[in-house]
Amino acid sequence: MKKSIIILFMVLVVFLVMAFSMSCEAIEKPEYYNQPDSFLVLYMSTFPDTQTKIIKALNIIDIMYPDWQNNYKHGIFDCSEMAEFVWYFFNKCGIESTYCQSNKLWHCWLEVKDKNKNIIIETTTLSIVSKENAGWYYSGGDVKYNRHMRIDEIDWWNSKIFNDSLLSSNLRYK
Repeated sequence: MKKSIIILFMVLVVFLVMAFSMSCEAIEKPEYYNQPDSFLVLYMSTFPDTQTKIIKALNIIDIMYPDWQNNYKHGIFDCSEMAEFVWYFFNKCGIESTYCQSNKLWHCWLEVKDKNKNIIIETTTLSIVSKENAGWYYSGGDVKYNRHMRIDEIDWWNSKIFNDSLLSSNLRYK
């Protein structure tokens, strides 16, 4: 009996260590991942307000990846990977954003703080959420910000859809 309890405890400890090691905080991303791109930052600095910068950044993604919305596939390239990619691209543009997740809504999106308001970005459609619809994003009550996402939930760079379909777009290389 005592031996089985010890074995059960050891299995539990191993399971908890594995679960923690899969969180984003435990993953070392390359140094360049969090570095703004000087060209994009300079380009974005020509626009007067945050909302215009967001629109321009979303337009660039839409031009680079014209089939963005059609490539949504739950569990493979879904809202979590899309939000992480847009967060990454915004970071390259010098736009500070927060990754948001609600377990009750089973959805991820971005939020950009701008002076007196929060701008919500629906990353699956590359659009800014209107004030009328913003309440839905916070109706779940358990919104998490930048916390403990498993790497397989946000790894857009490993997504077969992203690598095969979106990266092979002819527009990306013109």
